[in-house]
Amino acid sequence: MAATFTQSEIDQKIEIWTSLSSLYLDTDVRSSFKSIAKTIHESPYSLVESEEILRWEVRPAFYSNLLSVAGEWGYWSEDEVLTFVQNAREKPPIFIRRPFRKLMANWFMPTEEWSEITALFNSQSERPT
Repeated sequence: MAATFTQSEIDQKIEIWTSLSSLYLDTDVRSSFKSIAKTIHESPYSLVESEEILRWEVRPAFYSNLLSVAGEWGYWSEDEVLTFVQNAREKPPIFIRRPFRKLMANWFMPTEEWSEITALFNSQSERPT
């Protein structure tokens, strides 16, 4: 069983987990991309670290919503996000477990959406100071 998150980690990550979880809603989430990029920009995490959070913490917790016939359309609360992320950490899906991790690294990754969010993040970072 994987170690659970510390309260300090939860306090630092809950906002970014909640924001990134919207990429797994069963609806068009393009209108959320600016907000996600802003959340990442204002977080203590780099874009690379944020992608790792998406890949290894958020995706395992929410990918199954995309497989559901009647997946969640609305946003999850921070409490729900925390529960899902902690549950996935304690019992990760098979594509997160070794030896499958490298082989299935891109399964259920919102790569097109992430590219758009990255572009928005970079445009926010290029503002004159």
